[in-house]
Formats: sequence, structure tokens, C-alpha cells
Amino acid sequence: MHTSSRRAAAIAWGSAFISFSFMILPGLAWLIIPGTWSFPLLGFKMVPWRVFIWSWCAPGLVSAGALLWLPESPRYLLSSCGAEKALPVLAKMYAYNHNTRESNYPVERIITSNIEASKTGGFVGAVRNITLMFRPPLLRCVVISHTLMFAVFMLSSGLYVWVPDILNSMLRSTSEESITICQIIHDKFDRERNLTLMAPEHACHSEVAVRVFPISMGMGAVFAVVYLAIGVFIGRIGRKTLYSSIMVVCGAATVGAAFVPQGGAATALLILALCSGCAASILAAIAVDVFPTCLRAMAMCVMYMVGRAGAAVGAYLLGSTLDVHCQLAFSVFGAFTAGSTVLIIFWPKPEEVREEMEQRGLTY
Repeated sequence: MHTSSRRAAAIAWGSAFISFSFMILPGLAWLIIPGTWSFPLLGFKMVPWRVFIWSWCAPGLVSAGALLWLPESPRYLLSSCGAEKALPVLAKMYAYNHNTRESNYPVERIITSNIEASKTGGFVGAVRNITLMFRPPLLRCVVISHTLMFAVFMLSSGLYVWVPDILNSMLRSTSEESITICQIIHDKFDRERNLTLMAPEHACHSEVAVRVFPISMGMGAVFAVVYLAIGVFIGRIGRKTLYSSIMVVCGAATVGAAFVPQGGAATALLILALCSGCAASILAAIAVDVFPTCLRAMAMCVMYMVGRAGAAVGAYLLGSTLDVHCQLAFSVFGAFTAGSTVLIIFWPKPEEVREEMEQRGLTY
């Protein structure tokens, strides 16, 4: 629904709302999790952690309802269903933007030479579209963008899973010396192992430092600022330059967080490392330009699916190595994140990809 000149900024501005969840969820946790109450409901024993998890459903239900009011992209309708389906949506957009009625839309008919809408649809059409993604010239775009998205989520979401626990360990540490977060984590694992051996019935008991919640909310505020800055500067600095800069800085911050002995500096570096997740919106803006309209949504979904797989891999690898190989794990994650930006050098020129795909009858 955005022109090519505004699409990158629109994606960045839209992604800024992700940061609100990083502020709202810790706020809910702050209100709910420290409680000691419980009550029965629908056969469940409702305790704070269960109420907290269930509260996550509310925004999803609201957004699902809101999507019912959002019209389909006229660009997609034009390419897949023809001008007759796209025209009413364009009229609705015109009426909304100009505060007038749809009947005042000055365009009566769309004339196009598009042949894409007449091609096979349904399951056969979907399979055909998938095969186009894994053939030149889109194959190189798919490999590069999906690998980079894997790296983005592997660090940002994979690390974010463990950051509240890491911060909790740092805040509850009783050491008077300046030690690294890796040493704090190692000491915590040692204490938990000893507690399990001495009193197995209390092995699952844990306490949360309340100061973790405002720090997590502060992280969300930092993400919001980064997203807004991306929306402002993405058109001035350039997408690839901005993406590479963020990933290199975040990769270096990840390595530094494991070796800095001061808790405040380590916390700041951890938050900076998590800002790598903001680069996902830039990568989406880079990738979206090379895919034809009929493939664009599918390509973005597959790319984010690969990214979520990276988040799962990152969370598992960090959870498995934090105790024994903490500094090595942070170093590998940071190096992989920063080093992955080399792939952006091989990103093709969108104009060349478009020209070749348009020769096959696909539209943008």
C-alpha cells in the first residue's frame, strides 16, 4: 500500500511498534509475577505465571480483529485478480486520505497489460511461485536475505530469551569484586547445582529481582528510539549501509559484554547487542524490492520463518553453553552477526532483477 520511495521508511516505522511490546510485557510481569495469590478457573489453578502467559493472548486477539478492517493490497489484487478487484480498494484509500467519498475517486478504469492475473492460481499457482523463488535471479536474493535474517534473530531473539535471567543473576550477585557476567552466570549455576543436591524438593524455586522489570522496560524504550531513528535515516544513509553498521556494532557489543567486568557497562552492551533485532526491518526493506508482487508476501513469510528458526537455534545454543563456554558463546555469536554482513556485498541490483522478472510477465 506504499509507493516504492516510501516503502522502506513505512516498514521501519511500522516495526517501531514492536518496541511497545518490550515495554508492555515487562510492565505486566512487574504487576503479576511477584504476586503470591492463586485461584481456580475452568479446572486450572491460576497462579501468577499462568495469568501472565494468558495475558499475552489479548493483543493477538485484538490485532486479529483489526486485520478484518484492513483491505487487501491493491498492488497484489491487480497482479493476482485483475483491475476490477483493485479499483475499489484504491477508491477506499483515496477517500480516506482525502476525507471524501469513494465515489469522488477520479479514476474510472485501470488499463494494464498485466498477464499475471490470468495465470494459474490456487495450489498450482502457489507451487509455481515457490519454484520461482528458488531459481535465478531470485535464488541469490533468497539465500542472502534468509541467511542474514537467520543471523539477526539468532542474536537478538536468541539472546533476549536469556537476558532477563542474566540480569536477574547480575542484580542478585553478592560479589563485591568486579567480575564479568560469565563469572556471575557460572557462580549461579554452581549454587543451583548445590541447592539441588542438598534439597531436591526446592530445586525449582527461584526468585526474581524486581529491578529486572524496569530495566527490561528501559530496553523497550531504547528499541523504540532505534526504530524511529531507522525510519528517519534509512532514506539518507542507505539501507545496506545502515543495516551493516547496526549489525557490526551489535556484534562487537555482544563480544564486549562477555569480557567487561563492570555490571553497568555489561548491561549497556547487552541492550546494545539486542538492538540487532531492529535491523530486521531494514533487511525486509532491502529484500522486498527484488520480489514480484505475487511473490512478495510469501518471500517475506519464509524469510521471517527462517529468522524464527534462528531464534530457536540461538536460544538453545546459548542455554547449552552459558555455563561452560560463556565467553566463547558470546564471541561466536558476535562474530557470526558482524561477519554475516559480508553477504550484503553480493546483493544484486534490484533494477536488474526486476528487468529479468518483468520479461517473464511478472509485475512489481
